[in-house]
Amino acid sequence: MNLATAENLISRLDGIFPSFTTEWKKDFDEESNSKRNLGLLPGTPSVHSVYVLLFDFLQTELLSEKQLLVFAKLVNDAVAEGGVAENAVSTCFLEHLGSLELRSALWPLLLLATKASSRP
Repeated sequence: MNLATAENLISRLDGIFPSFTTEWKKDFDEESNSKRNLGLLPGTPSVHSVYVLLFDFLQTELLSEKQLLVFAKLVNDAVAEGGVAENAVSTCFLEHLGSLELRSALWPLLLLATKASSRP
């Protein structure tokens, strides 16, 4: 699946974190006008904006082992895809992964190429 579009990324994330989709819709749809006015969200959803909100979401979530495995695959797939997908996951998620408690559980599941895209 192409991870360079917000729609595809949201669809894949919905299978891992169903409650994130609810948060995404709430943050992007209901609060979008004020967040756009502050420059926090673009006019249309982007892959980058998905990862920004996902990062916030993951700061408070406890993940199951299955969620960790499937999410690690998604992150690895995004890096392997390259282009927009790799840029978004690297700049909006991996570069900040060190500040999440999730890092210690996720890091061993990431491929070497993915770890190279990170600055933990």
